[in-house]
Amino acid sequence: MLELRHLLGVLVVVTLFVAPVGLNRLALAEGLVFAERLGLDPAAFLEVARGSASYSQVMETKGPKMVRGDFSAEGRIKQTLKDVRLMLDQAAASGQMLSMLDVHADVLEACVRAGEADLDNSAVIKEIRRRKK
Repeated sequence: MLELRHLLGVLVVVTLFVAPVGLNRLALAEGLVFAERLGLDPAAFLEVARGSASYSQVMETKGPKMVRGDFSAEGRIKQTLKDVRLMLDQAAASGQMLSMLDVHADVLEACVRAGEADLDNSAVIKEIRRRKK
């Protein structure tokens, strides 16, 4: 019974914390890069976004790091990728596709290939910047 509780506890933490926060972080990075490409000041964009309906606490914790390019590690890319892979493995085993998490894993894997595994997970913005049409 203890093993089942532990597994459920891990699943709840990973599903309710890692996935939504990671996806919010990825969406914020994409928004900031899009604002840059449009010629907008990323810091000003972030300030406006903080007052919008799309507000997320990630805007407070990771937004300034993304704007400043400060990727000193608080939560590393490689740690986030490990957790994302665990969720994807469990989803595959249960027959559930997690499309947004697949995209998140792809971005994180690209960061690792670029030598950014030990950077803060806000460094996903670097990969978003590398992705041009």
